[in-house]
Amino acid sequence: MQNRGVYIHIPFCSVKCHYCSFYTVYYHRSGKSLEPYLDTLGEEIRLHSLNPDIHDRPIDSIYIGGGTPSLLKADSVETLLNTLRGYLPLVDLKELTIEINPEDGDQQKFREYRSLGINRVSIGVQSMQDKLLEISGRNHRRQEIHKTLLGLQQAGFENISVDLLLGMPGQTEEHLREDLKLLWDYPLRHISLYILTLEERSPWFHQEKKIEIAEDTVADLYGELVAGLNEKGFQQYEISNFAQPGFEGYHNAKYWNYDEYLGLGTAAYSFLGKERFNNFQSMTRYRKAVESGQIPIEKKEILSWEKQLAEFIFLSLRKTRDGLNIKQVNQLFQIDFLSRYEETLHRFLDLRLLFLKDQRLCLTPAGVLVSDSIFSEFMTV
Repeated sequence: MQNRGVYIHIPFCSVKCHYCSFYTVYYHRSGKSLEPYLDTLGEEIRLHSLNPDIHDRPIDSIYIGGGTPSLLKADSVETLLNTLRGYLPLVDLKELTIEINPEDGDQQKFREYRSLGINRVSIGVQSMQDKLLEISGRNHRRQEIHKTLLGLQQAGFENISVDLLLGMPGQTEEHLREDLKLLWDYPLRHISLYILTLEERSPWFHQEKKIEIAEDTVADLYGELVAGLNEKGFQQYEISNFAQPGFEGYHNAKYWNYDEYLGLGTAAYSFLGKERFNNFQSMTRYRKAVESGQIPIEKKEILSWEKQLAEFIFLSLRKTRDGLNIKQVNQLFQIDFLSRYEETLHRFLDLRLLFLKDQRLCLTPAGVLVSDSIFSEFMTV
């Protein structure tokens, strides 16, 4: 059995980015304390600890995401981590990540975070272009990014990841070349590259003048960025993720490896056994459930054998370097993968969107760009 991971959602944001579809709660930086939410989180942790099954395997990674987790003071993070250690079966953590907003360039806070055992930070840069940041509703600008990256470097962090967004209105290949040139001034180890999609809960989805995303343009931007990352020794190991050797994301790999994880906080998702469930996407309902002694589950799904198989396949295929281990899927699900999916496989192999080597099935570079279409085919067989 593989060790579990824990994801903790801190939903507070001072502004809703125009492309964001995640559940967030508005928070003014000079406003009221976040402690009531953290107290509720602590109680949710205690409630989960009452389930004997939660103790049947160790937890070796924690990811604190949001929202804007870097709103939290170091002593609040320390209290949260102590609560986790007190109630859940934490072992020596291989990775403890917190997301950082570029507005929060407080070097002293970064030093305190590091003293707590946080060994990885992920920064929502998105772009180094002030105009694109303004258009997309981000509060930070290039100057704040530089300050934050420098502060993290001086605080002693060695595992720094940044997020970049492709497909923003007006974004060009020249923008990306400049972005990378500016970012190489810092000792980055990991870069996550996301392609803009407009989902229903995002502000851009509902505005009168719709944002147009040109697929050909995005493909060109993607190719430009991948080439620049490869040149600097960043290897692609997952559709959206590139790392220098040895700095691949450990916690996030649990999602692609179909390992179990526990989600804590509003709107957090969990995958335990054959069950997937999510917490209430409402602060009021979340608090009421926890205060009444209930795990704050909004929706639960017991995954069928067919759905588990389909999810295992498409999550494995997201791993561009390792791909789908055919021997493993045959053993886990007692199938003959090559026979079951023969027609689909031949079609994508002939189109050179997939390739098969040493009993591993992987996306080609062209396949990465149409991966959603490929995954949907395996979901329907």
